[in-house]
Amino acid sequence: MARFYRIQIGSIFLTRTGLAGGIPCKLTVSGADNLLLPFAGITEPSADGTPYTTVFETDKGKNLEISVETLTADVWQDLTEIINDAINSGSSLTVIGTGDIGNFNVSVVPQMPNPFAAESFINGRIRNASFRFMTT
Repeated sequence: MARFYRIQIGSIFLTRTGLAGGIPCKLTVSGADNLLLPFAGITEPSADGTPYTTVFETDKGKNLEISVETLTADVWQDLTEIINDAINSGSSLTVIGTGDIGNFNVSVVPQMPNPFAAESFINGRIRNASFRFMTT
């Protein structure tokens, strides 16, 4: 799980204001390490126990979850709107991350059935928001 990332989803930055120059939100990114590899694969033991690895070049089908400690209501609304628009139009979004283990720039679709969720909504603040995507 990577920390210390600056994230942009579509045109929205995960900052207090949703703008590039805003104060970054405290967040974690699950799956960022997989986005840094230009391939996917699996290693399984054969019948005699020898490991067998299958690898293929792709960035598609990788899971990405972004968990944000606190968002403002305006940023939450903007994010859920662009995610819902992507679902309704069948289009993808771009997620850009700049962080401590490497940078990524991927095309994603919202991961159904729950592309976003939050723990609580208090005084214009959304606590423990999460956004789930799959690369295309």
